[in-house]
Amino acid sequence: MDWNVVLNILFRAFFGYFLLLILIKLMGKREVGQLSLFDLVVLLVIADIMVLGIENYNESFFLFIIPIILLALIQKVLAFISLKSNKIRHLLDGTESVIINNGRINKKVMKKGFYNLDDLYLQLRQKNIRSVVEVQYAILESNGKLSVFTYDENKDKIFPLPLVLTGEIQTRNLKHIKKTEKWLMAELSELGYQQLNEIFLVVYENQKVKVIEPKVEE
Repeated sequence: MDWNVVLNILFRAFFGYFLLLILIKLMGKREVGQLSLFDLVVLLVIADIMVLGIENYNESFFLFIIPIILLALIQKVLAFISLKSNKIRHLLDGTESVIINNGRINKKVMKKGFYNLDDLYLQLRQKNIRSVVEVQYAILESNGKLSVFTYDENKDKIFPLPLVLTGEIQTRNLKHIKKTEKWLMAELSELGYQQLNEIFLVVYENQKVKVIEPKVEE
């Protein structure tokens, strides 16, 4: 047994393990379930390169570290850009889908997202919900998790709908409440806001437009 080879492999495995931990931390996520699809793909590719670096112990380990660092930098740059642009964020992370709206299943949305009734009932059972009839709203988040609001817990409550996020109009939500961008801008004007870049978050609640967070200059 060549102990130099063994020590080389052990060092690469040890170094690779802690490098992956650092990269996950830099992604700013606490759990694997919170990783977006893009983050998960980057992490899997990095892990695969790391395995190749351990297996090919005759090659310089730094040849494998370089693409790993490059991928991590690309991920951080795109994450920063996605904070500034909803379009980029939706492209990388996907968008949430309203599967059940006011007690009615949206079959068109399910079909578009390749999401079937078996998937729906599985995730409902995981939340101790026996039937769809108990659900008022169910939203399939971009990370694949299902957010569920039952009739009991939403009794006498209004479901707030985001109309503006980080200065960008959410056209899908506007269509949902059957309103136009012109109507929204008129409502915001009455509240003293003339430009979207002045606003961080606006919601529609109780048939009214509410500015939750004005935009703070960085």
